[in-house]
Amino acid sequence: MNSYADIDPQIEHWAKAHSLILNTSPWDGRASRSVWLSSNAGECFQIWIEPPADGVVWLHAAGVESRLDDRPPHDWAVPVEKVGAALDSAYELVLEWMRPSTHYHPPRAST
Repeated sequence: MNSYADIDPQIEHWAKAHSLILNTSPWDGRASRSVWLSSNAGECFQIWIEPPADGVVWLHAAGVESRLDDRPPHDWAVPVEKVGAALDSAYELVLEWMRPSTHYHPPRAST
């Protein structure tokens, strides 16, 4: 069974650095890692990460409710140690897809 244990620190650091909410809820009965990003224009995008397999991690980015709905996801296959850099690339690609809009950051609730 594959686990996120080897890459969770990189994923968590990346999500925090970009003020993203990391979703760790199971998907289809399996562990998962993903983030959703919205643009100020109301478009929605997702970046999701598969668990490592044989030292390789697959990452994906796609428009979910956007002008890119009909396009297949953009995929990366990277070694475990390069997950952080690949996530940065995925994030930059999604920001490019949002243009001319920008990333929407909702205000956080007071705690």
